[in-house]
Amino acid sequence: MERSGIKDLHIKNRKILRGALVLFFIIILIYLIKDNTGFDNVKMVTFEKRAKNENPNPLRRNKVVITSIHMGAGHNDSLGLVLASPYSNTEQESQLYKYSSQIKNDFLLTVNEEKLKEWIKKRDFDDIKATFRKIVNQYLDEPVPEVYISSYFYE
Repeated sequence: MERSGIKDLHIKNRKILRGALVLFFIIILIYLIKDNTGFDNVKMVTFEKRAKNENPNPLRRNKVVITSIHMGAGHNDSLGLVLASPYSNTEQESQLYKYSSQIKNDFLLTVNEEKLKEWIKKRDFDDIKATFRKIVNQYLDEPVPEVYISSYFYE
């Protein structure tokens, strides 16, 4: 065999070896990224799960049941509310969904036209939330600590 033929064979083998090494390192990198190392004491800061950085606001975690209510206040005035009731477990969530129409009906029956006009005039969102939370907690085994107004409109 000639010298140039041996040289070409060495170059070809080097390329194959380089390709195999690159592929091997890519497989190891994927294995480490997927957190399949099995070593609990080894932590890679950039690959930690985001559970620790999770936003504590229940509206951001989508752990709420949404209730939309539209109320008329006189001839031309109306108030629309989207209220969010956070839940802490699946039982509480199922109760919120189960009783949602009754909660909505009780809220509409509790709020008379004068009270609604007063809320609109004073923009008393705290009283709106307190009234809704009181009605929600009547139906739940485990009461919700807070109710949020997700959005509202006044016409």
